[in-house]
Amino acid sequence: MHTIRQLPRPTRAPGAVLMLIALAFAIAPTAQGAEIIPWGGVVRPARAVDGHVQYFGGLSFRTSLSGPLQTEIGVALRREHLADAVERYVWPVTASLWIAPHPVIYAGGGVGWYHTTLYREDLPAAQAAKDAQAKQTGVPAEPLSEIETTEKFGAHVGGGLRVPMGGHAVLDLQGRYVFMSRKDLTGQETRFGPDFWMTSLGLGLRF
Repeated sequence: MHTIRQLPRPTRAPGAVLMLIALAFAIAPTAQGAEIIPWGGVVRPARAVDGHVQYFGGLSFRTSLSGPLQTEIGVALRREHLADAVERYVWPVTASLWIAPHPVIYAGGGVGWYHTTLYREDLPAAQAAKDAQAKQTGVPAEPLSEIETTEKFGAHVGGGLRVPMGGHAVLDLQGRYVFMSRKDLTGQETRFGPDFWMTSLGLGLRF
């Protein structure tokens, strides 16, 4: 079941970043190695037919455990303009477990909590369009809210390559395939599919 809440603009993405930083400081003393990784990249729906992509950015905290095991906690944010003056903000918080048989390569998977916020800049126009569609289908139209947020659980698999840039920095090229439920995040038909590819490039800063 989705939860829909009224939220003030802007979204609560800064709060997720603060949670990530607090968790990073809590884990760092027990980790054998730790990195902060700011990154950016692109997202492409798995079933896209027109090459449609979205851009996003994020911040991750990665630690090395015993042997080849690594853990990573990350938060991201992307923004997209939809039809009828609607803006969509997606900000997932994810946790991953990687296996690195060699320092330059890793693979694994994880889970995430995906938050999607819709902001309708012109609520009367959006409601009018919804009502017109309801008349055509014969289904009663529900009242729309200016701001709505849905939360969904997802999973991902992927891996990456790492290129050392001195003793305290490394380039991190990563790819992920994200699995979501088949129902649209907003309950409406959009061009963004529930399963998508993520490709990112980050700079790992060791400490």
